[in-house]
Amino acid sequence: MPVPCKRVSLWTLLVLGLASAPLLAAEPTETLVCTGVAKRQDDGKLHANSREVQKWQGGRIISSTTVWTDASGKTIARQSERHGDNAFVPEARYEDLRTGLLMETGPAPGGKARLALREGKDAKVEHKVVEPDGRVVGMGGLDPFMRATWADIEAGKAVEFSLLAPSRLEWYRFRLRKLGDAQLAGRRVVKVAVEPRNALIRTLAGDLVLTWDPAAASSVAFRGRDSVDDADGDGVAVSTSYHCVRAPAAEPAAAN
Repeated sequence: MPVPCKRVSLWTLLVLGLASAPLLAAEPTETLVCTGVAKRQDDGKLHANSREVQKWQGGRIISSTTVWTDASGKTIARQSERHGDNAFVPEARYEDLRTGLLMETGPAPGGKARLALREGKDAKVEHKVVEPDGRVVGMGGLDPFMRATWADIEAGKAVEFSLLAPSRLEWYRFRLRKLGDAQLAGRRVVKVAVEPRNALIRTLAGDLVLTWDPAAASSVAFRGRDSVDDADGDGVAVSTSYHCVRAPAAEPAAAN
């Protein structure tokens, strides 16, 4: 399979896969608001902020919307997801508002998956249906996949999956591998490497390390290339942290 292009790396798709982060919902219906802060690894300056609003029902996520803003507060990208029967491959759409880049992933009949790509504002949307090997993860599906396979990851097993990469209208084999324990704000977390199986791609893509909170069953941080490029369209290596809170329940309507 082809090597990913520079402008949209495999790490971009993996980071977008984190959009369904926490498993905090216990009530039949509720809203979670998750904020992320991405700082550049080279100088520690703010690269982008993100704000995701998740809707949960019956203990599972059903939809989410994410907005990214730059250091000035300007909206630069957004993503939406609708979660159906396949928790690992939701209907997901990502758009960079500066360049016009558009990417979509979603399930297709017969265990297949659909991909869509628009490389810029004036480009046509390309579509493709693929049939990846094994378990498949699309945009917004990485955290649900990690929750489902956490027992194996925790036990030190390498967990493999196929990552949908709409930036190449292709899919690639990856694996999750436990690196070790750490402490974050007084609680135990686990560092997990996310690695392409192909050695050449692994060399070109660089490292991505997730920090997983077993108690919350969610990713709380990562190091690697961000899902949003800089203003020149170049990839940025970042350190990102996440924080999620339940939104207050809506007040019941007053009786007339």
